Amino acid sequence: MRRFISDNKPVYTGDQTINKFDGTDIIVRLTAEDPDFPGEGNAVTFSSEKSVSGVTLSSTGVFTWSSQSDASLNVVLVDSCGATVRQQISLVRVPCPCQNAGTCVSNPEAAFDASVFQCRCARGTSGQRCEVIAQWSEWQAWSECTPRCGFRSRSRMRECSDAADTCQGEDTERETCTSTYCIGKSRGTITVALLPSNILGF
Repeated sequence: MRRFISDNKPVYTGDQTINKFDGTDIIVRLTAEDPDFPGEGNAVTFSSEKSVSGVTLSSTGVFTWSSQSDASLNVVLVDSCGATVRQQISLVRVPCPCQNAGTCVSNPEAAFDASVFQCRCARGTSGQRCEVIAQWSEWQAWSECTPRCGFRSRSRMRECSDAADTCQGEDTERETCTSTYCIGKSRGTITVALLPSNILGF
């Protein structure tokens, strides 16, 4: 039995507005359907009516957008019978939702989905949207001055609230203590450690 084909025009089934975050590049797969062959996967080819800076579109609908400006893309869709339709797609940049100077980056595990992204957090921040600001605890008590004789020092520590240790600054602080002069005996010989010359009578 011969199949009747009405040769309806292809139908664009993707988004009419595509958003991307400032400073990012995206790859999206545009979709369309041939109503004369619903669900049969007949190819609809894509092309751009005019070139747009920073935008490329393959015949299979793979769309890339790398420019950092808004634009309008006029797409021409042609089905397997030659029926043609034009679709205008608005390209609109939106602010990156990452907080505290974080930047948006594409998630490599979600190809062709511009809504899926990750935040690259600045040092000192963490969290899904970089909303957590790492903070130091109060300084702990100073350690005892060591060693017992000679040039001595002491230290104290503090802890970062972030397990990834993204706090800015050092976790340990050191300072010099007053030097202590010692006189000791070793195998019958008197040993003088850091004893000033005027005390020894020189």
